[in-house]
Amino acid sequence: MRIDAETVARLAQLARLDLDEREAEELAPVLAALVAFADRLPRAGDTELFPGEPLPAVRPDEPRPGVGSAAATAGAPDVRGALFRVPPVIEEP
Repeated sequence: MRIDAETVARLAQLARLDLDEREAEELAPVLAALVAFADRLPRAGDTELFPGEPLPAVRPDEPRPGVGSAAATAGAPDVRGALFRVPPVIEEP
């Protein structure tokens, strides 16, 4: 997949990001490298992705206590009950 500034600009539009032409040009090779890396993941074994580097240690996935809804929403600008309120992002047809 070829990723150029035009592709980046279209993705930015879909993500509602405000990028100028210079930013789109700068991000095109970065996004292309990211897509190329992600494309290798399903086919590569652990040693093929980072040759010579040990895999990072993974901590056990164990439940831990959270911060609670009151602390999580304390700094939010708009809260209803224990939920964050955000403006709608999907436009009605």
